Amino acid sequence: MQDATALKAMTTTDLQAAPVDFHVHASCDKSLCRASGDYINDDGESRDTTGKKNVYELSYQQGVGATQASLQISRDASATSLDKERVNNNDALGRVEVYNAAA
Repeated sequence: MQDATALKAMTTTDLQAAPVDFHVHASCDKSLCRASGDYINDDGESRDTTGKKNVYELSYQQGVGATQASLQISRDASATSLDKERVNNNDALGRVEVYNAAA
Protein backbone atom coordinates (compact mmCIF):
# COMPACT_ATOMS: atom_id res chain seq x y z
CA MET A 1 0.00 0.00 0.00
CA GLN A 2 1.14 3.56 -0.59
CA ASP A 3 1.82 4.23 3.08
CA ALA A 4 2.70 7.93 3.34
CA THR A 5 4.44 7.40 6.70
CA ALA A 6 6.60 4.52 5.46
CA LEU A 7 7.41 6.44 2.27
CA LYS A 8 8.17 9.57 4.34
CA ALA A 9 5.83 11.57 2.11
CA MET A 10 5.06 15.11 3.16
CA THR A 11 2.98 16.13 0.10
CA THR A 12 1.02 14.37 -2.65
CA THR A 13 3.96 15.13 -4.95
CA ASP A 14 6.14 12.96 -2.67
CA LEU A 15 3.83 9.99 -3.35
CA GLN A 16 4.38 10.24 -7.11
CA ALA A 17 7.62 8.27 -6.99
CA ALA A 18 5.80 5.08 -5.93
CA PRO A 19 3.42 2.91 -7.99
CA VAL A 20 -0.26 3.16 -7.12
CA ASP A 21 -2.20 0.41 -5.34
CA PHE A 22 -5.87 -0.27 -6.08
CA HIS A 23 -8.21 -1.48 -3.34
CA VAL A 24 -11.41 -3.10 -4.62
CA HIS A 25 -14.54 -3.36 -2.51
CA ALA A 26 -17.14 -5.06 -4.69
CA SER A 27 -20.89 -5.14 -4.29
CA CYS A 28 -22.33 -8.63 -4.63
CA ASP A 29 -25.70 -10.07 -5.46
CA LYS A 30 -26.54 -13.81 -5.38
CA SER A 31 -24.38 -14.63 -8.40
CA LEU A 32 -21.86 -11.84 -9.15
CA CYS A 33 -19.59 -9.37 -7.38
CA ARG A 34 -18.82 -6.12 -9.23
CA ALA A 35 -16.93 -2.89 -8.73
CA SER A 36 -16.05 -0.04 -11.03
CA GLY A 37 -14.41 3.33 -10.83
CA ASP A 38 -12.16 5.90 -12.39
CA TYR A 39 -8.55 6.72 -11.59
CA ILE A 40 -7.10 10.07 -12.61
CA ASN A 41 -3.37 10.75 -12.42
CA ASP A 42 -1.88 14.18 -12.98
CA ASP A 43 1.24 15.95 -11.75
CA GLY A 44 -0.53 17.50 -8.78
CA GLU A 45 0.73 20.95 -9.69
CA SER A 46 -0.77 22.03 -13.03
CA ARG A 47 -4.03 23.95 -12.87
CA ASP A 48 -4.78 23.20 -16.51
CA THR A 49 -4.46 19.41 -16.79
CA THR A 50 -5.52 19.23 -20.44
CA GLY A 51 -3.12 16.77 -22.08
CA LYS A 52 -1.25 16.41 -18.77
CA LYS A 53 -3.22 13.61 -17.13
CA ASN A 54 -4.03 9.97 -17.66
CA VAL A 55 -7.59 8.84 -16.93
CA TYR A 56 -8.29 5.15 -16.37
CA GLU A 57 -11.57 3.25 -16.08
CA LEU A 58 -11.54 0.14 -13.89
CA SER A 59 -14.08 -2.67 -13.95
CA TYR A 60 -13.92 -5.73 -11.67
CA GLN A 61 -16.16 -8.77 -11.56
CA GLN A 62 -16.12 -12.23 -10.04
CA GLY A 63 -18.79 -14.86 -9.79
CA VAL A 64 -19.85 -15.70 -6.25
CA GLY A 65 -17.83 -18.76 -5.20
CA ALA A 66 -15.61 -18.54 -8.30
CA THR A 67 -11.83 -18.84 -8.03
CA GLN A 68 -11.12 -16.53 -10.97
CA ALA A 69 -11.83 -12.82 -11.26
CA SER A 70 -11.55 -10.21 -13.98
CA LEU A 71 -10.14 -6.70 -13.63
CA GLN A 72 -10.21 -4.60 -16.77
CA ILE A 73 -8.32 -1.32 -16.91
CA SER A 74 -8.70 0.98 -19.89
CA ARG A 75 -7.14 4.37 -20.44
CA ASP A 76 -9.80 6.88 -21.46
CA ALA A 77 -7.52 9.93 -21.73
CA SER A 78 -3.77 10.23 -22.20
CA ALA A 79 -1.15 12.77 -21.20
CA THR A 80 -0.54 13.76 -24.81
CA SER A 81 1.26 17.04 -24.14
CA LEU A 82 4.02 15.45 -22.06
CA ASP A 83 7.30 14.04 -23.38
CA LYS A 84 6.48 10.61 -21.97
CA GLU A 85 3.44 8.38 -21.67
CA ARG A 86 3.58 8.26 -17.88
CA VAL A 87 2.86 11.41 -15.92
CA ASN A 88 4.83 9.93 -13.01
CA ASN A 89 5.22 6.56 -11.30
CA ASN A 90 1.57 6.68 -10.18
CA ASP A 91 0.80 5.48 -13.71
CA ALA A 92 2.48 2.19 -12.72
CA LEU A 93 0.44 -0.40 -10.84
CA GLY A 94 1.90 -1.64 -7.58
CA ARG A 95 -0.71 -4.16 -6.49
CA VAL A 96 -4.42 -4.86 -6.31
CA GLU A 97 -6.21 -5.78 -3.09
CA VAL A 98 -9.73 -7.25 -3.28
CA TYR A 99 -11.83 -7.21 -0.11
CA ASN A 100 -14.67 -9.51 0.86
CA ALA A 101 -16.72 -7.36 3.20
CA ALA A 102 -19.44 -9.99 3.52
CA ALA A 103 -17.06 -12.53 5.05
